Parts: sequence; structure tokens; C-alpha cells
Amino acid sequence: MEQLQNVFASTDLRRKIIAGLAAAGMFAAILAMTNLASKPSLTLLYSGLETSQAGEIVKSLEARGVTLISAVAPSLSKPPSAMPYG
Repeated sequence: MEQLQNVFASTDLRRKIIAGLAAAGMFAAILAMTNLASKPSLTLLYSGLETSQAGEIVKSLEARGVTLISAVAPSLSKPPSAMPYG
């Protein structure tokens, strides 16, 4: 440990800055890879279908245990009795 301190103390400011930037870059790269690896792979299942056709697809997938995420039409993944009416 003392050797490392001696090397760091004897290094000029330019090299310390380069080493700090390299360490920060590695940290950022690890964070980015962790973020990418932890995101689920999402795929568009259907587009431009009638509501009844989309509902059939959703029912079929739910019967198979597939988890659905709907950002555009969340009501398609709920039965009519669970939909709020205003």
C-alpha cells in the first residue's frame, strides 16, 4: 500500500487526471452494461388490429402465462369488469 502511495505521490498532475478519467470511464461503462443487461427485452406484438382481435391475442398470451406491458392501450390487458368507467 505504501508503494502505491509513493507512486501516486510521485506522479504529475496530468497523469493523475488521466488515471481519474480512465477510472470514471470504466465506472460509467460498468453502469451502462448493468443497465442494459437488466432491462427486459420488449417486442411489439401487434399494430393496427381491431380491438376484438387484440383482445383475443391478449387472452391467448395471458392463458400461456406471458406478462404483458401495454403503454398505448392498457385497457386491452384487463377484463371489461376491471375497467374504470367515468
